[in-house]
Amino acid sequence: MSEQPTPAQVTEFVHAAVPAVGRLGIEVLDLSPGYTRLRVPLEGNSNHIGTMYAGALMALAELPGGLLPLAIPDLAVVPIVTDLQVSFVRAARTDATLAAHLDPDELRALAARAHAEGKAEFVLDTKAIDADGRTLMTCRGTYQLRPARG
Repeated sequence: MSEQPTPAQVTEFVHAAVPAVGRLGIEVLDLSPGYTRLRVPLEGNSNHIGTMYAGALMALAELPGGLLPLAIPDLAVVPIVTDLQVSFVRAARTDATLAAHLDPDELRALAARAHAEGKAEFVLDTKAIDADGRTLMTCRGTYQLRPARG
């Protein structure tokens, strides 16, 4: 992508690239260099006790490390998750949102290192919150950037 994609375009792209994310209804609410905010609805993702299925929250937690590089056109990297550690704090009884931040200059430096060395690793700490702003889950994701082919 050579221009800054809109959140709707990124949502559509992710749903096509990873159909399971589309089935969960995860939506990209905001995307700008160094920042993304996502939402997963409770509707369609509830479990046997009426709270959100843990797998839907885990998908929400995994996605930001793959999206942040998309917000900076022309990095020409592919993100890969290599580790995901989650802690569930409370049951989700509403939609859940998650915001992630990574300095755009750090992303550019990571991309440059990936092109020079074949890969570059970064860690992203996030938390999912409910509609009342209460923490539902914390996450530490480890990701690699690798040069895009072609």
